Amino acid sequence: MKTMADMDREAKEHEDRMDAIFEYDENLGFITIKAAYPYHIELKRIPDFEGLLHWLDHLTKKDWMTRELFHEFIRRVYAIKGWNLYRRNL
Repeated sequence: MKTMADMDREAKEHEDRMDAIFEYDENLGFITIKAAYPYHIELKRIPDFEGLLHWLDHLTKKDWMTRELFHEFIRRVYAIKGWNLYRRNL
């Protein structure tokens, strides 16, 4: 049975792994996904949800894009943009 300490450790390990894969350069305005190779996305090309949808569609065509990376990309873009990922008034 997992303890809270186990779950905390696993969450920290996951976050550390994602931090190694995703790099945000605030000065240059890029998010880089370091999976198969460094893949740079200029954040000004994601000005709104429609722009994000374009990139999500584009990234689904990449052989190296996993479900885990896809979710993390969404989570990180939302955080950088200051958008509320879990808003319910759609």
